[in-house]
Amino acid sequence: MSRIRSSVAILFERNIGIVTALVPVLGYDTCSQIARRALVENRTVSELVLQEELLSEKALASLLRPEFLTRPNVGRVEEAAM
Repeated sequence: MSRIRSSVAILFERNIGIVTALVPVLGYDTCSQIARRALVENRTVSELVLQEELLSEKALASLLRPEFLTRPNVGRVEEAAM
């Protein structure tokens, strides 16, 4: 079971679509640039966001929690951005 979870975690992290969860905080233009760079440079969205110091590790982790990305986003964005 842990092998499956590990594979899913890797696929999640490498999925460029997770950038959409960051749009309410970083804005569309910034997220578009991050997504393009991630594709061109074969890097993850998280790597680039942290490198550019757009969010803290804690805020990024909060915004990209898989269990929250599958539910309505009521009030969570404001909390994570703080």
